[in-house]
Amino acid sequence: MDMPGYGKGAKAEWGAEVLKYLEHRTQLKRTFLLIDSLHGLKDTDRVILKSLKNLRVPFQVIMSKVDKVILHKPPKHQAMATNFAQLRQLMEQVKEVIQPSSEDDGGAIGEVIACSEYTAGGRRTRGPKMGIDAARFAILRAAGLEYRPKIDLSAPVEIVSHEELFEIQRNKG
Repeated sequence: MDMPGYGKGAKAEWGAEVLKYLEHRTQLKRTFLLIDSLHGLKDTDRVILKSLKNLRVPFQVIMSKVDKVILHKPPKHQAMATNFAQLRQLMEQVKEVIQPSSEDDGGAIGEVIACSEYTAGGRRTRGPKMGIDAARFAILRAAGLEYRPKIDLSAPVEIVSHEELFEIQRNKG
């Protein structure tokens, strides 16, 4: 769900209505909060996270535009390593805010997902985009639509110990 009243050009009354909707929507399985990787956690993100926690609305964070962090300069090996380290640090900061301790997760579900419209090679072409499949799977899982293969269990069998097996053979022989 895209939230009017959140982000640039937001109106406070829209945000209040959206929060009412989230609070009273009992069918809601999870909300996804997109955080711009270039800006990290802004004050508005912290407010909405606090509101989601207070309302006990389950949520998951998706870090968008990670390509802007990773590929903002011509990719050189050393620059890429530094950029990935920056992204990892940003994701750890977000995780610390949404899951401050293992005892109180505050409604956060799953891992923080990093995604981009670009492929891992930094191209804006067809093909797998960074983190998009993970975001899709999280959405399917939240809706209860993940693929769960049925496993046929075999019929119970009698387990015979080594000692019992040799005892049976000795008695026959």
